[in-house]
Amino acid sequence: MSEQNLKTLARVTFVVIFAASWVGALVVKRHADFVLPEANANANQNQRPGPENNYFFSEPTPSGDWFFRGADFDIQQAHDDRNPVGIGGITSYMGKGNWLRHLMIESIVLINRQPTPITGFKLGWIIMSAEDHDAGKNREAALLAGETALIDPGFTNRSGRTKPFNLEVLKAARPLIKNGSLSGTFFIRIRLTEVRFSDGPIWRENQN
Repeated sequence: MSEQNLKTLARVTFVVIFAASWVGALVVKRHADFVLPEANANANQNQRPGPENNYFFSEPTPSGDWFFRGADFDIQQAHDDRNPVGIGGITSYMGKGNWLRHLMIESIVLINRQPTPITGFKLGWIIMSAEDHDAGKNREAALLAGETALIDPGFTNRSGRTKPFNLEVLKAARPLIKNGSLSGTFFIRIRLTEVRFSDGPIWRENQN
């Protein structure tokens, strides 16, 4: 990626056209402080990320030769018709200036295959090396893994783009930072781990 592209704030909906080659077992480490708290997320809905609000980033910039090249979603899960809901796209962006290499997943598109609206969802995520990502690997290549708290989609229709929830990728990557330094090129991949519906049912990953 060119220096010019790195210095340009990009809000990109990622439509992933490749499939992961295979899925391995993964023990998910649960923590949720990298997603903006609900009250702050609601306050930020009418704002755009910019230098005046640090692009909503809060994590200090580590030293070292590092870069988060992008974000995508688990295309294998999304295309599995046994799942009542899939992810149809991601909006993410990078900062400028002091936040040049920071990556934020702002929102996602939810594709609901059920007749009732979604009232909440959780995302699982993995961080992998860019090399493993390019090799088509998936959860078996996770350097780190976790799950968000329950997120309000912010809409009452069956499907659509969620309101911004702002998953700060560098916060998720904290365990990779050693003595204030980070090294490597990384990718973050998300998937749905739980979906709650307005009529009561709760779907959880791997319950098929």
